[in-house]
Amino acid sequence: MITSEMNVVARRTLPLLLICFLGACADAPQPSDASVADDDPPAVAEDRDSRPDTTSTPSDASTAAAHLALEGAGLRVFVGATGSARPLPFGTPATEALSILETVLGAVPVERGDVADCGTEFARWENGLVAWFANGRLAGWSLRPGSPLTTASGIGLGSTRGELEAAYDVEFYRSSLGEEFTAGGLAGLLESASPDARIQHLWSGQTCIAR
Repeated sequence: MITSEMNVVARRTLPLLLICFLGACADAPQPSDASVADDDPPAVAEDRDSRPDTTSTPSDASTAAAHLALEGAGLRVFVGATGSARPLPFGTPATEALSILETVLGAVPVERGDVADCGTEFARWENGLVAWFANGRLAGWSLRPGSPLTTASGIGLGSTRGELEAAYDVEFYRSSLGEEFTAGGLAGLLESASPDARIQHLWSGQTCIAR
């Protein structure tokens, strides 16, 4: 179970986590013993009052420039300032995934819970993203009505069948849920079988959908 205490600890270490996630510290050399004191954050350094606090700048800049995209294998963080992108794949530890999502989205979930029948936990954000977790790891995502999130190809809720087919190889079929489709690891429902039907529901990975 994802506890609030675990989430608080994760958020306190988030600036370094997000910077590393975006690749900024992948090959950074380890500081020598002599340089450790100079690199201490202002909260613990003895001379913290004599120099400006810049420890939050990289995280703030990354957060302001980053945005989230949907993928069939998870999610992806795009950083506009650098043009880089990093995957947030299914299987990522839950606390790490939550911390990254909270920073990129600029908010904590508005709802947390679990679904015993599905063996999953979930976190829902105000923008309609629902992240699903199983066995302590990110397992899936789904969108609530009105969510503006899309794939890197621009496919999201409200996209037409034609737009979906132009972006992906799609399989359509009638299921107990309605006009269902799968495309590049994505799954969803169209509002009807008409050629101009729009996407009504969208998800990927392990979620909890009643059939």
